[in-house]
This record gives sequence, C-alpha cells and structure tokens, in this order.
Amino acid sequence: MKTTTWLKSSIAGTALALSIACAPLATPTTAPAQSTTSPITATREATPASGPRTTIQATAVPVTPTLTPTATTQPTATQKPASSPLGYSRSNPANIGAELTYKGKHYSVGEYEASITLLELIRGDEAWQMIHKQNQFNDSPDEGFEYILAKVRFDYLDGSADKQFHLNTGVDFTAVSSEGKDYKLQLVVEPEPRLNADLYPGASHEGWVAFQVTKDDTNPLMTFGRDYRGSGGVWWKLFTGTTPAMVLPKTIIAPAIQPPATETTLVTATVTPTRPAPTPTSTPVPTSTNTPEPEPTPTPSLVPTPTPEPASTGEAFTVAAWVKFRSLTPAVPNDPLSPNGDMSIMDKMLDDGYNLDGWRLMKQDDNRFWLCFGDNPINGCQSGKDTTVTSTTVATVDQWYHVLGVRSSDRISIYINGALESSKPLPQYTDTGTAPLLIGKNALEGACLNGWMESMFVKERVMGDAEIRAISGLQPGTSREIKCP
Repeated sequence: MKTTTWLKSSIAGTALALSIACAPLATPTTAPAQSTTSPITATREATPASGPRTTIQATAVPVTPTLTPTATTQPTATQKPASSPLGYSRSNPANIGAELTYKGKHYSVGEYEASITLLELIRGDEAWQMIHKQNQFNDSPDEGFEYILAKVRFDYLDGSADKQFHLNTGVDFTAVSSEGKDYKLQLVVEPEPRLNADLYPGASHEGWVAFQVTKDDTNPLMTFGRDYRGSGGVWWKLFTGTTPAMVLPKTIIAPAIQPPATETTLVTATVTPTRPAPTPTSTPVPTSTNTPEPEPTPTPSLVPTPTPEPASTGEAFTVAAWVKFRSLTPAVPNDPLSPNGDMSIMDKMLDDGYNLDGWRLMKQDDNRFWLCFGDNPINGCQSGKDTTVTSTTVATVDQWYHVLGVRSSDRISIYINGALESSKPLPQYTDTGTAPLLIGKNALEGACLNGWMESMFVKERVMGDAEIRAISGLQPGTSREIKCP
C-alpha cells in the first residue's frame, strides 16, 4: 500500500527576543499603630541616595488612649502593565509607512541591527497581474485566495563588516492571518525590484514581497524577526487603518532590467549524522563529457532559502532547480557510511534511516542526477530500484544544469535541461511528508552541495513537457554558493 500523506512541516526562524527591564515598584508603607506603653527610644539608620550614612534618634512619647477609631488603610491599586510599543508585537502592529528598528540575530551574519519600513501595499487582481507579468510560470492564487504585494525598504545599520546580510523574503518575512495562523510560503518570482539582496552594513535596499491570503481576511499582518516560539519581531498591518479591505495601489509599474548574474554565499546549517549503515548504493561509473544546451536569455529568478516549506499538499508535484558544481565531492565530507560523492539538490527525506521516508533530488556518487523515494524499511535510493530514476547526463564542474523531477499520479520522471531522461511507473513508496524540505543538503548524510544553486521550486502539480522545456531555456540569474560550515 502506498503511503502518500503530505504534512506541512514547520520552519523554525531564528531571531533574538527583545527584553524590557522594568524597575521594581516601591512598596507602600502603613503608619504603625499608636502605642500605650512607657516611653522608649528607637534608632533608625537611613541610607540616602548619596552621601555618608547618618543615624537619626527618635524618642517616643507616652500617648493616652482615646476612643478615636483607627483609620482603615486603603487598598493599593494594581498598576496596569504598559502595552508594547507600536509595531513590536502582534497585538500592536504598525501602520503602512512605519519605520521600525530591529536588533537580533540572523543566520548569515549573527548579531545585527536594521531599520525596516513598509512602503506600499497592492492586493487582489492588480497584484496578480504584476506577478504574472513578471514571470508567466508564476502560479495563479489558490482557490479562495489572492495575492498581496508589500513593498519594503531594508536599511542594514550595523553588523559584521566582513559578512553580507542575505535578505531572503521567503525566510525573513511572514504573513499572519487575522485569526493568528501563518500563511504558507509563496515560491514566486516577485515583480522588480525584488527585495532579495546581499548587503554590507550601511547599505539599503527596497523591493516587493509576495504573500497569498484568503479573500475574506481583511486584517492580515506581516512580521519580521520572530524567534522559534513566534515571539518578538516587528509587525505591520497588511491593510490600511481606516478601511481594512483596501490597500494603496501603485498606478504605474515599470519593470526593471535583470542585472548580470553574480555569485554570493549562502551558509547552511551544520549536519551531524549518527545513523546505522545504509543499504549499499550503486557502483560509481566513469564520468564523461556532456555538451549542454546553449545558454538562453537571462530572466529574474528565485533566491534560495535555507529551509523553505514545500508547496505540495497532494500526491503529484514538480521539483526543480538550476545547479552548478565547483567540485563533484562535498567540501565537507559526508557521513562515513555514505557515498562521498552524494550531494543533495532538493531534499525532503527523514533522518530516521537511509532514504526510508520522503524523497530526494540529488547528484549521486556516480555523478548522475537522481530522483528517488523512500521505501521503508529499505533504502529507496538505489540504482535500478523502482523508486529511483536516474539521468543519462553525467555532471561536470563549472556547468549549469537545469534538474527537474516529477511525481504524477502514475509515473516518476527526471528531466535535465528540459529533456526527459528517465521515467518509470509510479512505484510503492514511503513518504509521510513529515521531513523538512532542505536545499543543498541532506539531514542524515550531510551531502552538502559544493557549488551554486538558483531558481528552486516545488509545485503541487505536474508540469507538462512544453512548460518544462520553456523554463529550462531560461538562464539562471543571481545565484548563491552553498556552503556548509
């Protein structure tokens, strides 16, 4: 029986929670009751705020009892806690136009300080038209949903002078519904200018972030910098204060020209595998030269993120990425029990055993590209197995490849540079959907990709051959180097 249940996996963001130090409130005192005893002498030492300590002698005098009733001490009123500053909590979000300063930690630079401003909002059909115009392969909104485009300015104020801040819309910004539920990550090519950028301290950048929200949600929010518990961060309204259903449109949008391709660095998380020996994989074959297709016209592209969530919620999906290798072995050695040439491209395999539950799009130790699925309790990623399809193309260094895998209702297939290279009937497989989607690494082996990646996506549908050929003909734009610490 085939297990194909998809479960949404969570993304743990990393941010530094803000703390507020409050001075202790003074404790009110009540005057002592009058004494009816003989005279006594009391000594009190008072410690002033500054200056030497002084001693005050106070002599009590006898008091004749009277029938005057003792006054009742009035109860002390409880002081209300002050609300959080505007924009620094979900309960008190800032309006459009608000500039908020944030100090925290980021995976790319560590401690940093930034100023972030929500400049503009566009919602509904106008937002979708801009997104579709930017890239014809962007998906239309889901049923009952619509797009919101938020234009944001990011000023990188302070941080490591020798490291670039990797501003990634998919990781750094999240839309939250008025009911308090995070909206899923949207893997689309945003209109130019896109907010994705690599910045040194003192630099600024502004661009669009895309979200999908339900049509009936008139009060969604946007947040940046929350910790893994969902606390802290900075918050804005994704609606105007006076009319929640309205947004501020921009009348004229002039698309920008795509800049030349550049290469920067993306640091991934450290992986320490500690698992039993895997089922033996295929014997490596000698490498050969494969002549790639001519490089076509550049186009805007998606920027990789460390751990985005898959878009798939059903059985069929398409996964793809551009990839270029510096070396055919990882810069950081794999788990000793794993083939040293394995490098993951897009990976959603659980770490509870070797390729038992989930799927992988990868370059295998034989330097061919594989799409494979778990087959618990057996390693599903093996050459010749019905859960694995392999390319005829053999990877070489310093060459871009467009690698695409498809799982349909009846087949699994792999395409290289737009050409179908292997396809098999849909096998029995194990994929509970509980593994996180990782880019450029595997949770168990390491398998850290030694090179560059660009334009990754997972779509919850099967792309046709014509569409696959079209997107594979688009040259990658700004790419990022994948490095494991």
